[in-house]
Amino acid sequence: MSFDYLGALIRSYRQANKESLQSLANRSGVSRSMIAHIESNQTSPTLNTLAKLAEAMNIRIGDLVTPPRQGLPLNIYQANDENLVSSASSTMACHRLYQGPGGVPECYQFCFRRYGKTTFAANSSGRRKYLWLQKGVLTLYLAAESVQLQAGQLLPFDASRPHRFECRQGVLAEGIFWVNEEGG
Repeated sequence: MSFDYLGALIRSYRQANKESLQSLANRSGVSRSMIAHIESNQTSPTLNTLAKLAEAMNIRIGDLVTPPRQGLPLNIYQANDENLVSSASSTMACHRLYQGPGGVPECYQFCFRRYGKTTFAANSSGRRKYLWLQKGVLTLYLAAESVQLQAGQLLPFDASRPHRFECRQGVLAEGIFWVNEEGG
């Protein structure tokens, strides 16, 4: 089994944290030259050395020594005609950007086309919705309650309760919401 990835992982950690070899050496108790040799794959560290580095890096040793999974797809999702889930006449354009296996999590991007309100909807029992407002002002009607969101605010709520969105003034509301299992 090859542990060549260890050097790249440790170097990436240091660079992401703008940390020098000497700083990591001081915090871990592992010599600067040993860390440099590990990063350049010139030596295989002992378990004791890895444990010290993992502790200094604030990660579990298992995460440090587990090889990264290869070939995981990285997908970028964006709004387009194929993922538009609202009708052309709807007050709000809504795109399903992502839907996970079994239907959750789901992620949507929305933008109001004009002032108005959506129809009431409710998700399955045990679902939670997280509403992030990027622009504008939005009123969420949740059964008999109402909450007003400003741009830059996040509101989690029980999505199984009937709810609708309304935008009546100012900049047309835009944002995202995602739906997940309760506690997910």
